[in-house]
Amino acid sequence: MKEYKSFGYDYTPLVIAGIIVIYSVSGYIFDSSLDNPISRAFVENNFEYILGLCVVLVLYSFNIISVDKKGIKKTLFFIPVITKNYTWSQIKHYAHVKEEWDNTSRFQFKRTYMTIETIWFINFNDRVCLRVKKNRKKMEELMAEVDKFEDKFEIELKYRDPFFTSSGLRKVKYPKK
Repeated sequence: MKEYKSFGYDYTPLVIAGIIVIYSVSGYIFDSSLDNPISRAFVENNFEYILGLCVVLVLYSFNIISVDKKGIKKTLFFIPVITKNYTWSQIKHYAHVKEEWDNTSRFQFKRTYMTIETIWFINFNDRVCLRVKKNRKKMEELMAEVDKFEDKFEIELKYRDPFFTSSGLRKVKYPKK
């Protein structure tokens, strides 16, 4: 059976790794000239931990979603480590979701929202088990293969700030018919 793959990345771990590198380099270069909480001694003593954390964050940010007749799995791109693996019998259906995330600071009067189009794979407990953004490479081929094995929820869902729901900590609330 052919396996369909889609490559994607998450920029959040890359940003965190970049911030760690910037603080470490600035702490190493500007040791006592500024009120810097990170000193040269701290960077020298913990260099292995800082480097290891940055490498793990970079490795975790690139991933591949694979679909075959058994199920769907999410693996890391550089190291073949499976982070999530679900069979089709564990998934109830999938839904197209428009997530609206708060994009304002606390000092603005009018709220603005950033919309991200995603696909949620929902298990039989009505919790999200896998969240996939639609801006991945070869996403059409991947979803054509998913349609062969899994049911699609008929209504497009719309959520505002769905942090707990999209991570599977809270149940999905379906619209009333």
